[in-house]
Amino acid sequence: MNFESASAVSVNQLGVPVNWDLRAVQAGDATLQVWVNYEKEICIPTHCFYQFTNAYSGLISIKVTDNVAPTVTAIDEQYGMSPWDFSTCGHEPAHLSLDPIATFTDLATGDTHTAAIDWGDGTLRPGIVTEGGGSGTVLGDHLYFGDGHFVATITVTDNHGDAGDDALNVFVFHGDPSPGIGVIATNDRTVDEGASLSLDPIGTFTYLCGDPHASTIDWGDGAVRTGDVTESGFTGTISEGHIYTDDGVFSVTVSVNDVAGGNGADSLMVTVDNVDPKVDAGPDQTSKVGDTVSFNGSFGDLGLGDTHTIHWDFGNGTVATDGLTPTHVYNDTREITITLTVTDDDGGVGPDSLKVVALSEDFRTATATLIPTQTPTLTEPLTATPTSGGGCTASTGAGHMVDGSWVLLGLVWSGLVLVPLRRWPGRRRSCEPMKR
Repeated sequence: MNFESASAVSVNQLGVPVNWDLRAVQAGDATLQVWVNYEKEICIPTHCFYQFTNAYSGLISIKVTDNVAPTVTAIDEQYGMSPWDFSTCGHEPAHLSLDPIATFTDLATGDTHTAAIDWGDGTLRPGIVTEGGGSGTVLGDHLYFGDGHFVATITVTDNHGDAGDDALNVFVFHGDPSPGIGVIATNDRTVDEGASLSLDPIGTFTYLCGDPHASTIDWGDGAVRTGDVTESGFTGTISEGHIYTDDGVFSVTVSVNDVAGGNGADSLMVTVDNVDPKVDAGPDQTSKVGDTVSFNGSFGDLGLGDTHTIHWDFGNGTVATDGLTPTHVYNDTREITITLTVTDDDGGVGPDSLKVVALSEDFRTATATLIPTQTPTLTEPLTATPTSGGGCTASTGAGHMVDGSWVLLGLVWSGLVLVPLRRWPGRRRSCEPMKR
């Protein structure tokens, strides 16, 4: 592009350099051509010096051969606020009206300019330009419908098509939070470990707007789950259940939030009590003296997080702690009680016991068989009790006495001594121990 300007000059002092400031009509490294009385002079980029040797009065012609784009300077970073609107239960858009959003200069004072603003959210809109004398301002006005960080770029273009630009950061945030949600947790609770804690409701809440709502429950033992929300008419309830696998005291937090960003929370304390293990030592056993007796115990604990220790007491001063299936040998005839004790890591104790009868080879029958002399065969358990006269009194489990019409075959267990019970016609009963 070419730009020409002429001005009249009158030189009365010979030998004095005349200085023309050409910055208003050129910039950069443009070549200047100055014609004085039809004689061309070469000048430096922004000033032209000519030393007149004679008095001169006439026109000085200046010609600029290159156009230069305007220089744009954006303002500092800006912050937008998105206020809360109760009528819509949401945030209004953030309104930014920036006057100016940028300034610009142009060495070509005769140029005209337009501006465009890219607001960084996908919106490109024109800016309003005010200018004069080689400088100007740009006004920008915009609505941001979401919060975040945006980069706004202002571009100024002159009438020759050359453009300059600059940018600024814009930060948009929710200036006012949505209305809070009033949450009230239920009363503190106590429950056994392993038991189901079902809370309906675990909490209630009130709100002004912003439904629907969602709830999360932090049970204090590492479990966080979604609560079941029921709401209507600006109130709601939260329901949920949980099983604690170990004892302790836990702070449970009930939180509620809405789609508009509102939230609220409250808490309750849950005390979980330890539960003793349930132990089964196994069934009673009968064994021959000197044989190995095998035991098979078991236990259960509602505290799934508990650890346990095992202790067997074999009733004769010996113990075992190496598991639920120990073995033991009894070397004498006896009836003995064996106890299995399981203790959890919280001090809960669960005991159970069984009986073991250790017998010699001839003393391993614990019921007697009654054979009537004139009636059908009848088998019933008997109890034999020695009498002071050396005899024996016997009865069945139903309390029926044994009389002379019965012949007893077999053995009766009485206390810790296994004795035969004999009844022969015309002879007394006898409770003497059976010989091997």
